[in-house]
Amino acid sequence: MPLKTKCNECNKKLYVPSKFAGKKHACPHCQAMITIPDVKRSNQTTRQKFEPKPDPPPNIDVFCNRCQTQLSAPNDFAGRQIKCPKCQDILSIPDRNQDNEPIS
Repeated sequence: MPLKTKCNECNKKLYVPSKFAGKKHACPHCQAMITIPDVKRSNQTTRQKFEPKPDPPPNIDVFCNRCQTQLSAPNDFAGRQIKCPKCQDILSIPDRNQDNEPIS
């Protein structure tokens, strides 16, 4: 399986036979000497660089006092005011650290 690499001099993408892995070879376009990446090292480096993306923060759910529409606002809207898309009433998005349970 060919290895994909790039010449540092002319920036051309190269597909090199795996038998050249870890060796130096002349670029076929500009003749600059390049080191072909080693397959084993290349795979290990990729694994080390990969980090899963953190889960996005949950949204803040609020109800419009006028029309009772449930809205879900992103966390970065905490402490801001928004308009209800249904009735255009102004809603305050509570901070995340406030207890948003209904009072009985």
